[in-house]
Amino acid sequence: MRKFKLQQYANKLAQQGYEHDVYKLAFLSYRERDSLMEGLNMLPGHQQRMVKLFKLVETLNPKQQLRQTLANPVK
Repeated sequence: MRKFKLQQYANKLAQQGYEHDVYKLAFLSYRERDSLMEGLNMLPGHQQRMVKLFKLVETLNPKQQLRQTLANPVK
C-alpha cells in the first residue's frame, strides 16, 4: 500500500480480510472492486492508484493460476 501511497486505507482493508492476503484482490470482480473502493470512501485520485494496484496484483497473481494453486496446495 505504501508504494501506491494508499497506506491510510491499510487498516480498513485489513478489517475486510486483505491484511496479509493482498492476492485475494485478484479474485474481485470489477463490481466488487468498485464496491470496495466506495466502502473505503476513496478520493478519485486514490481510486486511480487503487486500480493500478488491482492491475499489479492481477498481473502477479493470475486468477487461473491462483485457483489452481489454492485447489491443490502442496503438502
